[in-house]
Amino acid sequence: MPNCYGKSDWRWGTVFHVVDIAVNPSYQRKGLGKKVMTEIMGYLDTHTFKGSYVSLIADSPADKLYQQFGFCYTAPGSVGCIAFIEVKIIFSSS
Repeated sequence: MPNCYGKSDWRWGTVFHVVDIAVNPSYQRKGLGKKVMTEIMGYLDTHTFKGSYVSLIADSPADKLYQQFGFCYTAPGSVGCIAFIEVKIIFSSS
């Protein structure tokens, strides 16, 4: 199992989402999250367009990490929302 992981996702070429940043708890507070974000931001810097929208949802205290990369709170102008959708698996017999 990797000790840290990160990825970004994009839609429509100008909207990007930073998702799935994770560091194994026993390796946290050692700079790995910052290294992952540096790689992601380097990729975005070279593969996005001026004016692109990059968003993420941050749990505390990770929000302090993301602020180091230029991310800021959107409230009160906008707020993050979440919905959990129940997945229903339907089997059909042939």
